[in-house]
Amino acid sequence: MVELFHADVQPGLHTLSINITSIQSPRALGIDFIAYNASFNNISPDPTVAAATNSGAPHKSDVGAKVGAVFGALAGVGVLVGLSILLWRKYAVRRNRSQKFQLP
Repeated sequence: MVELFHADVQPGLHTLSINITSIQSPRALGIDFIAYNASFNNISPDPTVAAATNSGAPHKSDVGAKVGAVFGALAGVGVLVGLSILLWRKYAVRRNRSQKFQLP
């Protein structure tokens, strides 16, 4: 394994950007892992991280998920109604056939 980059940085938020300028075939670049040392002892919610990631405005993915849920629910109700009608009609046809052959 070849170490491409190493940095000793102070605790805080950091961004790692990789700019690939040239790769000749058949070579490729893969990143297996990024090793770091955590600066905290437990995984309790960190208010600074929540403030940085939650802007309060709905994201497009949130809106898309809600629209998808509504259409999915409507499709599910439509399937249930369709199956109910189909089974009811099948039952009604059987009931009518059995009543025709009964003696008064």
